[in-house]
Amino acid sequence: MRQTGRLTHWKDDKGYGFITPTRSNDQVFAHIHDFRRGQPRPSELMRVNYTTGLDAQNRPRAVDIELVSGRPDRSVAWRVAPGLIALQLQTLAARHLHLPGWLPIYLFAISALTLLCYWRDKGAAERGQRRISEATLHACELFGGWPGALLAQRLFRHKSRKRSYQLVFWSIVLLHLAGWGWLLCHPVAFNPIWN
Repeated sequence: MRQTGRLTHWKDDKGYGFITPTRSNDQVFAHIHDFRRGQPRPSELMRVNYTTGLDAQNRPRAVDIELVSGRPDRSVAWRVAPGLIALQLQTLAARHLHLPGWLPIYLFAISALTLLCYWRDKGAAERGQRRISEATLHACELFGGWPGALLAQRLFRHKSRKRSYQLVFWSIVLLHLAGWGWLLCHPVAFNPIWN
């Protein structure tokens, strides 16, 4: 049965990568030799359809891979936009409120750290290795890394379907938004502290 997906983690110099199916997060191995002939060279984010087969070790592998579009799937840009916009809005709010100059740098750094933690946890989950605890991920979000978490959830499709996790995550986001909203409505209250 044919399936559709997106080419992810493509290593062009080695000629292999993975396909993330449209309706699943279970990635399937893809090799350059399994692409149909006469197509452009594959690159990351291209949409494909394929048949699932097994390799010599009985692991899932994509075969008879056909490029659906010669252009990368731009839907990724739409998935990551909310996280990037949130980070930019935090930076603008900090500048507008004349908060310390190190705060935007801190917010960017903690978001980058949170994104890295999600990436490592996703890789550990795929390889069956030791995971990063949910408490650690939530702590990163709570300390200001929630835009990085939002970006990572959509980019890596990680922790985005677990309801208990999402409940805590969105509670943290709402807490931060309420805090920023209060600061923007009461800027005078903090001016003596920062000046």
